[in-house]
This record gives sequence, structure tokens and C-alpha cells, in this order.
Amino acid sequence: MAMASAVAEMAAVAETVVLDTDAGLRLLVKWLENRKIRYYSPEDRRALDDIESPVWPGALQAYLTDLGGEALGVTSSREREIVADWLLSYAIGKRCVRTVH
Repeated sequence: MAMASAVAEMAAVAETVVLDTDAGLRLLVKWLENRKIRYYSPEDRRALDDIESPVWPGALQAYLTDLGGEALGVTSSREREIVADWLLSYAIGKRCVRTVH
């Protein structure tokens, strides 16, 4: 039941994020890392948390690479959707592994 609740929560957040702009992706990445994925320590999340920073795109590329994904461009709406989909899948997969163990 906890798994279904976590998936529902992530789906609700994803539905409210508008990926037509860079700001929507930045908010989603920040939320996923701080609430669900938690790959980085709180100190190491600073670059991702600073969604107004001009160096944020580089922080995103490093983050995707650290998670085992490809560094992808995020200049178009389609590219932002691909990154969002990958990160949501990663978060759900991570949650499934934790639930099974």
C-alpha cells in the first residue's frame, strides 16, 4: 500500500509541473531529489536546489550522470519531458527496490 501511495504522490506532483519552461523541470528535479531519490547528501544538493542559478544546467547534467543516466539537453519541451520521465522512472524504481527489501 505504501508503494501505491508513493506512486500516486509522484504522479500528482508530475501532473502539476509544466514542462513548457525550464522552471517546471527545475522544480521537479529539486522536489524529486529532496523528497524521493535522495542520492546526494543535503550539502551536495545545493547546486540542484538553487533553481535560479545560471550554473543549474551543469548541475543537472552532473546529477543525471551520477545517477547512471545520460547527460541530456533540456532546451526543448520534448527534452525536458524525456529527463522528467527518466527521473520519475528512476524514483519509482528506487522506491520499488526499497519496498521489496
